[in-house]
Amino acid sequence: VFVSNLSTAGYLRVTNSLIENNAQFGLRADGSTPPDSRRIVAYVSNSVLHNNGTGFYLTGATAELKDNSFAGNTTYAMVTESTVMPADASNNWWGGSNGPKHATNNPSGSGDAVAGVFLFDPWLRAAPFFSHSTPDNPTSASQSQISIQPASVPADGITPAVITVRLLNSDGRPAWGKSVGFTSN
Repeated sequence: VFVSNLSTAGYLRVTNSLIENNAQFGLRADGSTPPDSRRIVAYVSNSVLHNNGTGFYLTGATAELKDNSFAGNTTYAMVTESTVMPADASNNWWGGSNGPKHATNNPSGSGDAVAGVFLFDPWLRAAPFFSHSTPDNPTSASQSQISIQPASVPADGITPAVITVRLLNSDGRPAWGKSVGFTSN
């Protein structure tokens, strides 16, 4: 997923997603032009970013990443190019119980490597439960939760709405490998 030149009102929100096996980037978010390192342009939560070249790449802004699983990314789990306001990537699993490997801030980390200026401590000491629910063991979706924020949006082609869809299996965990489509008129 690549999002670039986000305007002052735009942002990327990723939740309950499986992003894997991408040769270059799992997720890439480029901030607004000119860069504003204080504005959050990406929110990533409860997602699995495994076996990518780089799991998450951020430039020109900041981001918030919580309760995700990064593992098996061949180059980096996360890279940031922001130097004004660091991204908040605390409370994530980095593929090792002693955190991600960072050249200066955690050189003994056994998890995926990270680069740039961002917060990653404290980190999760074990993989979150959803990182084990993958398409290797597909389940059928038995529930869905849909929310739209705000509840109504002017049809002006400018005002954004966030549509969140959660497909859950019978035990309440994300149902991986299922898809939802949207159309607009």
